Amino acid sequence: SNMNLSKKNVIGFVGRFSDQKNPLFLIDICNEIIKSIPNSIFLLVGEGELEVEMKNKISQLGIDEYFI
Repeated sequence: SNMNLSKKNVIGFVGRFSDQKNPLFLIDICNEIIKSIPNSIFLLVGEGELEVEMKNKISQLGIDEYFI
């Protein structure tokens, strides 16, 4: 499928969504990048016990449209 990523600043993360990888801090970093580079898209690939918490944090920050 076409994700329509042309002319986008695509940043990817592949890994386990667990405390050891600190993905909640990654969300904070992504939020700061969006402020500086608003055409950014974040492609997060993985699974783990923090997946729901990550999705909730992204929603609370109102930046859902920046994540795949």
